Amino acid sequence: MTHSYCTYSVSDVEDKLAALGVPFSEHFARALVALLAGRRISLHHVAGQMPGETDAEANRQQLRRCLDHESLAQEAWSRAIGALLPVGKWLLALDRTEWERGDTTINLLVLAVVIGGSAVPLLWTVMPDCGASDTAERIELLARFVALFGRERVQYLTADREFVGGDWIEWLLEQNVPFRIRIKANALLANPDGSVVLPAKDWFDRRACRCKPRPMELWGLSVFVGGKRLPTKDDKGRNQYLIIISNEPSRDLWQDYRQRWKIETLFQALKGRGFGLESCRLSKEKRLSGWFGFLALALCWCLKVGQQLDQIKPLPLKKHGRRAVSVVRRGMQLLQELLGPLAGRPDLDKFLCVSDLLQPN
Repeated sequence: MTHSYCTYSVSDVEDKLAALGVPFSEHFARALVALLAGRRISLHHVAGQMPGETDAEANRQQLRRCLDHESLAQEAWSRAIGALLPVGKWLLALDRTEWERGDTTINLLVLAVVIGGSAVPLLWTVMPDCGASDTAERIELLARFVALFGRERVQYLTADREFVGGDWIEWLLEQNVPFRIRIKANALLANPDGSVVLPAKDWFDRRACRCKPRPMELWGLSVFVGGKRLPTKDDKGRNQYLIIISNEPSRDLWQDYRQRWKIETLFQALKGRGFGLESCRLSKEKRLSGWFGFLALALCWCLKVGQQLDQIKPLPLKKHGRRAVSVVRRGMQLLQELLGPLAGRPDLDKFLCVSDLLQPN
């Protein structure tokens, strides 16, 4: 019985990136192999594990030049990622993620597509300051999505209480972008005829409702509302509420809104539980944005591989109802296993020198 063997190389990854329209695919293919083999997004770590004979410093300089180039706009990464996502409408989640770089706080506003138990970054904005985004920044981000992919791709947008405000909600209504956004308990809600105006919590203090059949008035705008009092209290002992607004009726606004938590899973995969995003030390906005796009593409690949593995052999659920290994991590582990042998720069002379140090004195 004969066996046929085939080999794979970095050029196979390069061909895939080129087909996705990623500029400088030959350099980013080597970087992608290094990233997934070492699972660290730090430019220093990636450059040190890139395949080939080029030394680490030359790799760093080459990647910086690629990130600075005008052809590597954020839209190049977004289109490549979008091509890998499922066909049809996308459930979007909007949130921020921060990390410290010395005395500076890096602040990213991220629009992600929810897929399975996680999410994939699709568009993002490097915020000039720490703290919450403003209406203009949110509108600019969503407007870019509409320009790239079309309004018809939105199943609905979900976001937390940080992302509220009359002008922002009015823009979503005008653009006919479906949304499920949580509001603060003290926001003033009026019944349909405007005769009764009460804080939102008072409408749901005694009776929960997944979605009221008729729209209510908020900031002079007509929205559908669902809400309930939560069993937990805040740090001051006050009742907490889950109140969701939408531009369309839904059978269960609470359940729709819960999809937002998948972006929190995404941030965990990007940071401590995955690629160590906090170790990124890039300072220029364009470089940081491009490097984040590179990471987003890598995470998308991990998620797709993990989903395929889950279809072939699903992992059993633990007692707490979750898998022992997430879908993203499962894909990440297989890619690390497959790409690890491709990473690094073989140097026989240096290897012989260091291997000699394993001998007894």
